[in-house]
Amino acid sequence: PEIRIFVEPASAFARRGPESQSFSVLQEAIDAAQEYDVIGVRPGVYTGAGNINVSFRGKRILLAALPSPFPCVLNAAGAGSGFVFTNREDRGCVLRGFVIQNPSVGGAGILCRDSSPTIENCLAHATESGGGSGVICVNANPLLEQCALAYNGRYGLEAGDVSQPVIRRSILWGNGNASINRAGLDIQNSCIQGGYAGAGNLCADPRFYCPEQGFLHPTKDSPAMGCEPYIDSDADELPDWWEYYWWRR
Repeated sequence: PEIRIFVEPASAFARRGPESQSFSVLQEAIDAAQEYDVIGVRPGVYTGAGNINVSFRGKRILLAALPSPFPCVLNAAGAGSGFVFTNREDRGCVLRGFVIQNPSVGGAGILCRDSSPTIENCLAHATESGGGSGVICVNANPLLEQCALAYNGRYGLEAGDVSQPVIRRSILWGNGNASINRAGLDIQNSCIQGGYAGAGNLCADPRFYCPEQGFLHPTKDSPAMGCEPYIDSDADELPDWWEYYWWRR
């Protein structure tokens, strides 16, 4: 689909000057979007007003990090959650390719309430001590595919009693309290610290590449590759399973 709206960090935006349908703040871009728009986000760090507690406002849009050797980072800086889905968003509301860092205590990298968005190829983690959970679900049923919820202060995934998130081909590891706060969820083909019942799940150190520097993709010999056949179509020693946008930074 054609990208109609672009977002880039404030420094680049000021240097090049505003263009038609170009923004430096994520929330402003979403507010300007129409149903089924695609918003392309250029690499860099997004933080501060308009880049914390970012809401889709219930719009069926795709908010996607653009392909780059550098990551697209939303840093909540302990001031709230990263993204919030609280307007009955459904599977047509898609978040793709973001690194989401440092939610507040009690917050989340991604907060879902009464919503069921699609979250693809995202990493939610804390680079500072403390903080909240990777994903929190309150009466919510999001779909997470090829995500990593790692090294958060509380849980990787924190789901309320009536929430039924669906997780596929993801890694939950190194979180403060536990990977997941409850049993009985639909999780498959994922690598989960502490183990979790589900087809294709395993519990083995994913061997992240240089996690102390934030490189959270599994290496070629990672046990996580046992969740799905190892394919490296461009022979760069990064599995196709995880190679997407920021994974190649």
